[in-house]
Amino acid sequence: MADIGTVRMNDHCDAIAARFGRKRLAVYAICFDDKVPLERVYEVVDRIKVENKALPVEERTAFARINNRKDCLGSKCLYVGKSEKVAARLKEHLTQANRATYAIHMDRWPCDLPGNLIIRVIEVEGVASSMLPFLEDQLAGEMPPILGKRGSV
Repeated sequence: MADIGTVRMNDHCDAIAARFGRKRLAVYAICFDDKVPLERVYEVVDRIKVENKALPVEERTAFARINNRKDCLGSKCLYVGKSEKVAARLKEHLTQANRATYAIHMDRWPCDLPGNLIIRVIEVEGVASSMLPFLEDQLAGEMPPILGKRGSV
């Protein structure tokens, strides 16, 4: 978590791109380990949402929606997603994304959170991209995310 908002996060994203290439079908989960206090995550999420709503509409970021806390109680999963270009999509979440792109915008998170981010990527080969929403829903069912839409199928 100490690399949030730093140049080192770009290095992590470059390593992800080197591993998966430019175009790769995948579902993914952005999680955190047990050292990250869940209460602090909720504080950060709530603060970012409030700050975002206080901005003029044209300056707001498309921050991922906050899921009902009772549906993800105790979950260490921030976000579950799918992409045909997984490395680029993860970079949007972890570094500065276009304001209009729905993401978790980790560049706006404080870097003083203890612990680590854990990114799980499940590559999908030989499957039509139309199956990705189903796989995303399955993963979200197993790891209920704090942020992002649920039930895309």
